[in-house]
Amino acid sequence: MNEFEEDYKELVDAFGATIKEYTNYNFICYNNKIEREHRLKMELYLDRKLNKDEIIHHINLDKRDNNINNLIILRRSKHRNVHGSLTKIGLNFCKLLYDKGYIFFDEFKEIYKIRDKKYIEKNLFLRF
Repeated sequence: MNEFEEDYKELVDAFGATIKEYTNYNFICYNNKIEREHRLKMELYLDRKLNKDEIIHHINLDKRDNNINNLIILRRSKHRNVHGSLTKIGLNFCKLLYDKGYIFFDEFKEIYKIRDKKYIEKNLFLRF
């Protein structure tokens, strides 16, 4: 645990705070306040309040991993671009999986599906 993490733990302990998991985020509950843990950690790290346009992005996409090295401040517009890039990567990856035969379009249900494991083992070999 680094110095910042130790200071953070001391602060949380001093307020008698508890960490609650809700949706995909951790929340800190103290003094009748509820704060998202990642925002509180970044504010403590920077020693200032975040403004409304500053979004904290989880680099590894795990919203409960609030290690300060996993957090980055982005402007709201930049944050939309970051998630847009993930969508593009996701679509490109799905196209690759489709082209390789790992997913298929079920015309009856009108959805994409992953082929079952036995089909994949029998007919396909993943080559990226």
